[in-house]
Amino acid sequence: MDNQVATSQAAAPPGPPYSSAIRVEAGEALLFVSGQLPIDPETGEMGPCDVGRQTTLAMTNALRVVGDNGGSSSDIVKVGIFTTRISEIADINANYLSLLGEHRPARSLVEVSALPREALVEIELVARVPARR
Repeated sequence: MDNQVATSQAAAPPGPPYSSAIRVEAGEALLFVSGQLPIDPETGEMGPCDVGRQTTLAMTNALRVVGDNGGSSSDIVKVGIFTTRISEIADINANYLSLLGEHRPARSLVEVSALPREALVEIELVARVPARR
């Protein structure tokens, strides 16, 4: 499954960690992954206390859901990142990009006043996955 990067000459160009838009053709299913916190799935405990490693753990949790439904990181079409530490965007981006390689889905990053369990990061996403027949 290939996601197609969609662009617009009339809009401002995207930053390095995302694409302006992703075009998805019919034929596959869309998987909407609820916000994932940086919780260790084995212990149920909140992960590390820094925003970078929490980004990695939250994104890894979201990728596990995608993988368990037949997709991979290259099938992600949209990511939403919520953080209480927008000032640490460089750490968020570095850890986020380390899991996606060259793939750049559409993305939003929003600072919020608080997250459940005092997390620093929560990540939700949409991915293309094989349709169930």
